[in-house]
Amino acid sequence: MRRAALDFYQTVFGGDITVVTYKDAQDIQAPSEANQVMWSQVAARNGFRVMAYDVPSRMPWEQGKNAFLVSVRGDSAKEIIELWEKLPPVTSPLSHRPLSHRL
Repeated sequence: MRRAALDFYQTVFGGDITVVTYKDAQDIQAPSEANQVMWSQVAARNGFRVMAYDVPSRMPWEQGKNAFLVSVRGDSAKEIIELWEKLPPVTSPLSHRPLSHRL
């Protein structure tokens, strides 16, 4: 996880960034990973939250196989569409689905 991703989400949704490194949490398994992100969050006033972390080298991870989800919620379809359009392209476009008018 690059901290630049958190900065990006903050530019889109606003809010505050919180970052805890493995060093901050005193959970250093590999000295080279001490400053990697153990937990982080962008929390916006409109309720948007995104959390992320760096996967330590001792854990398996393969880009494209580990799924993730970004959920955008708002008070109106207009607000959600405006926020969604600021995000990069994704696998599934924002559209009407059985569980939601915009998913």
